[in-house]
Amino acid sequence: MQLAWYLPLAMMCVLFSVACVRDGDLAEAVFNKKDAGQVVADETAGMALTLLLLPPALINRFGLLMVLWAFVMFRIFDIIKPWPARQIQRVPGGWGVLLDDHFAALYAVLVAWLWLWLWL
Repeated sequence: MQLAWYLPLAMMCVLFSVACVRDGDLAEAVFNKKDAGQVVADETAGMALTLLLLPPALINRFGLLMVLWAFVMFRIFDIIKPWPARQIQRVPGGWGVLLDDHFAALYAVLVAWLWLWLWL
């Protein structure tokens, strides 16, 4: 990935993370649900974090295919919420909404780095 992409991704991750934490309580009150599907700031921040932490060698070699793979892996981990993501989601307000997605990002990136280490 070109260096020019890192700053916008980092800014997107920070911006959407702050919005999620700041407005998490309001979203829970409006939609009467924890981590409501109508709120996507947490997924946006999580996907930006995933792309920021991907191995540059994989992005350089596979390009858009790697980005699509990262998206699928992020969504899988966001849905199944392996430990401790499910437990962390119980944190009140926007932090709980956000942190499970950050853990999903870390799991997706871990799989990418393991793949790089094992097969490339």
